[in-house]
Amino acid sequence: SAPAIHFGDSDSGIYGGTNTVSLTAAGTQGLTLDSSGYVRVPTRISVGAVAPSEDIHIETAHPHIRFVDTDATGGYAHLGVNNTSGSFVFASDVSNQLANSYMSFEVDGDEAFRVNSGGRLLSGRSSTTGIANNSLSRLQISDTDKAASIGISRFAADAFPPILNFGKTRGGTVGTMTIVQENDDLGEINFCGADGENMGNVSARIRAAVDGTPGVDDLPGRLEFSTTADGANAPTTALTINSSQNAIFAGTVTATGTLNVNGATN
Repeated sequence: SAPAIHFGDSDSGIYGGTNTVSLTAAGTQGLTLDSSGYVRVPTRISVGAVAPSEDIHIETAHPHIRFVDTDATGGYAHLGVNNTSGSFVFASDVSNQLANSYMSFEVDGDEAFRVNSGGRLLSGRSSTTGIANNSLSRLQISDTDKAASIGISRFAADAFPPILNFGKTRGGTVGTMTIVQENDDLGEINFCGADGENMGNVSARIRAAVDGTPGVDDLPGRLEFSTTADGANAPTTALTINSSQNAIFAGTVTATGTLNVNGATN
């Protein structure tokens, strides 16, 4: 439609429809306000971009979109681009006004996972779960079936496997490579079960530790396999494989088949 109000250009201006008001430029409708107060834009929205290439195109020195919940006191979230690295940033409760803020990611109407105020990634549960008296784990997966698992797959035409790595330093800050010392624990795998109150007690444990004096490109280690006795609430070492590759058993070794021993026995 030709604009009812124009400014020296007959095909650019303002025109009205049935309960609508629209803006047009060069004969192309660009914006419409309807009776419900909705604003419709049939083309692209640009902030700072002369020729927008996407439906919404923001092109400024430090582009951000801010979300403010008027039911909250002072809290807001934003999406934006870091002004030095070009990295995309998701941020909730930017001004740290509210306690226990989180970021939730939903699929098909259900929460797939969330990042809580402690920076923990939670899947399957909205609160943290304490296992082995530790509720601080950065990654926590909870479910009622086999989905409570972590799968690592490697698809490659070679002989190399998927890998799970543990690393330990004595550095007091992240990234500081201070050398470890003899008997330092390098990693643990704990097996826990609910005792009716919590999952704080460890039933069995596999632990790796430094077994000797470490140095540059010299890191002797041992593996300890521990189990918890009936009536106890903490594991004790049942088998140690030390840096000399000697196996030390704490109890009786029973073989139902052939037991082959290479080397001396004590």
